[in-house]
Amino acid sequence: MSRKVLFSAVKNEGSTLLEWVAYHRLIGFDTIYIASNDCTDGTDALLDAMEQAELIAKHLPHKPDPRFGPQRSAIMALNKSGLLQDGDWFAFLDADEYLNIHLGDGYVDDLIVKLGRKKGMIIPWRLFGDGGTTGVIQRQVSEDFSTAEKQPSGKPCHVKSIFRYERGVLGFTYGNMHRPQIVKGAELSLDDFLLAGDVPWNAERDANKGWIAGSRSGGSAYIGESEFSTEYAQINHYAVRNPDMFALKKKRGRGFYRKKAADAHLACGTTRISTACTI
Repeated sequence: MSRKVLFSAVKNEGSTLLEWVAYHRLIGFDTIYIASNDCTDGTDALLDAMEQAELIAKHLPHKPDPRFGPQRSAIMALNKSGLLQDGDWFAFLDADEYLNIHLGDGYVDDLIVKLGRKKGMIIPWRLFGDGGTTGVIQRQVSEDFSTAEKQPSGKPCHVKSIFRYERGVLGFTYGNMHRPQIVKGAELSLDDFLLAGDVPWNAERDANKGWIAGSRSGGSAYIGESEFSTEYAQINHYAVRNPDMFALKKKRGRGFYRKKAADAHLACGTTRISTACTI
């Protein structure tokens, strides 16, 4: 039977990490790998204990390559580990992202049944706001954070994906954690992947054409407005939580960017918090 594998890269996520693992085990991921770097809040020790207790399959401590940043370095560490097997269903979610399945009883197996012989599904974010809260909240899946954005209007939407790791589909690359890298010459088409609802691909978008043809960039992190649907699933993204928790996030830094770029991205501080918290 194919494994259902979930991967994440974390730093100082100890306050909510157990909830994240428990939730995704509950909905059906049977194998969880988590990479950590430079933790100062005990997250690395927690992950060691979770591995020993078999709550996760493997803790992968790593030192980020300064050329790429923590998330990209974590992907490189996973790719070198040999832990992924042909036939695995595979997803990469951040520790503030929760896969919310709207099919059947909400399990990963329900998503796999829907996919049938397809290679995978591209699933949009849904950004959640602060719900009027302050202080450090220990839970993310909670009525504390129940307000969220509506369907995007006139703008692209960030996505993540779940896919079958097999010939023609390489997995994620250090440049992209949103869509799987397609092997150039694999002769796959957009029809080999589903969007998260009964909506068609925009086959004329250069981003889609380049991705399915095996672009070295690994494909766009976005889908267009006409491709947006949460009929089958969505990624609940608790990116801000609230101003107090966002202040902690600023201290941790951004996982995708190299350090200098991450510092610049978060430097706007209060303006970004205010905008995001009024979703």
